[in-house]
Parts: sequence; C-alpha cells; structure tokens
Amino acid sequence: MIFDLKTGKRRRVIQVVFGFLAFIFFISFVGFGIGSDVSGGIFDAIGLGGNNTSSDSGFDQQIEDAEEKLQTDPEDQRALIDVINYRLLAATESEDGVSFDQATGVAAVSEESRSDLVAALDAWQRYLDTQPKPVSADAAIDVVQINDLLFRAALGSGDASAALGAAEDAAAAGEIAAEDRKTVNDYATLANYLYIAGKVDAGDAAAEQALALSEESTSGQFEKTLEGFAKSGALLNKELERRIEQGDAEGAIEDPFGTLGGGAGAAPPATAP
Repeated sequence: MIFDLKTGKRRRVIQVVFGFLAFIFFISFVGFGIGSDVSGGIFDAIGLGGNNTSSDSGFDQQIEDAEEKLQTDPEDQRALIDVINYRLLAATESEDGVSFDQATGVAAVSEESRSDLVAALDAWQRYLDTQPKPVSADAAIDVVQINDLLFRAALGSGDASAALGAAEDAAAAGEIAAEDRKTVNDYATLANYLYIAGKVDAGDAAAEQALALSEESTSGQFEKTLEGFAKSGALLNKELERRIEQGDAEGAIEDPFGTLGGGAGAAPPATAP
C-alpha cells in the first residue's frame, strides 16, 4: 500500500487527503471545465458518455499521418501537436483503456492506453525542443490531462515516485496554459498541482491569480476551495515524499477512507484538432 492505515492518526490524515482529492478532481476538471464540452473519451470510460466505443480507438489513421509527416520533418510542430492530441484520444476512447474508482478518483490505465499516453508525452517533449513561440495552450492542456491520468493511476498502483512526477509535469504544462489563457480555471488547476508537487509558494501565487479572476459574488466560497487545495496538496505531498524516502512505493491503495468517499470527477476528453 502507498499509505499506512494501521494507526488511527494516519488513517484520519489519509481520509482528509482523499476526501479533498475527490473534491479537487471534481472541481478542477468538471467545475472548471478544462478541455471541451464534447462527450466521449474519459467521460465514456467512467460511464458518463453517450455510447461506448470499441477497443479500436478510430484514431490510428490520424496518428499514422502525423508520424509520417514527422519522418519527413521531425520538427513539424503541427504534426507533433496532432500526435499529442490523437494519442490522448486513442488512450481514452478505447473501451477498456481507462477506468476510474469514482469514490477515490484513482484510475486504472491499460498497457495499450499507457503506451499511447507515454508516446504523447514524448511528442510533447519533442515539441518543446523545437522552441515554439508561443507554445500551444491546447497541447499543454492535453498534457495536463495526460499527467492527471498517470497521476491517478500511480496513486492506484501505489507508485509514489510516479505520482509525484506526474503532478510536477501537470503543473509545468498547466503553467503554460494558465499564462496563455489567463482564466480562473487554469490558475486554480495549476495551484492544485503545484501544491501536490510541494511547490507551496508557486501554488499560493497561482491561487491568488485564480481568486483575483473569480467573480466577486462567489469569491468567498472559492477562496475556501483554494484553501482546500493547499491543505490536501500539502498532506498528499508529505505522504508521497515519505513513501519515496522509505523506498516502499508499491501496492494498491486499499479503501483509504471508506464511507467518506465522494464522487470524483474526471478530466473532460481532448478534442480532435
């Protein structure tokens, strides 16, 4: 297990962490509306979409076309963005590619879908290596979603190092999106991941930006939400760091907070360019 639940004190800490995590995932990706409003992909994976898709994602041709362009020009930025987007779509549109525990927000990702997600992240790094100006905010949002999936999958498998790394990578991509779009949604999501990554000062700065952009009529409740991000992020970061230091990061999470679990939201799917 990633968390030791034998002591009452630690059990309560983890209850708080996962209670806030479930809330965070709902707020960050459903309430804040990252991505598009198009149904499918991840929504279908957790049974919230309209129709189930087959195991064939239907994006093989688009991926192949983009990869062929990259064989001719490895620095084709449009092709690299297409690889990122269509690999994410392929991973999440597959019927058995991604599944969620709606109580905890943790995810299970099939090997095939994980391969697509890893390939998308490789394309992202290759894209950044071309030094695009500006960096595509849409691609950055796709990368936030990819790392969100890998983060939650790592929690489910008990891999603390992978979870922390995915949170850090989500924050890095989230910063690009926030600086480009300057929306309350993007800054709040950025703050969430920065807190989980242990970057408290940067998280506070992003939270302040989000609060400044929020509507005055809801700013009081929103401020409490951001405080919840900081609290849960600090607790989770501390626990992940502890497990990494101990070198014991294997094993699935076993019902960390039982009846305290609420419905967790999921990142809306990417959309085809």
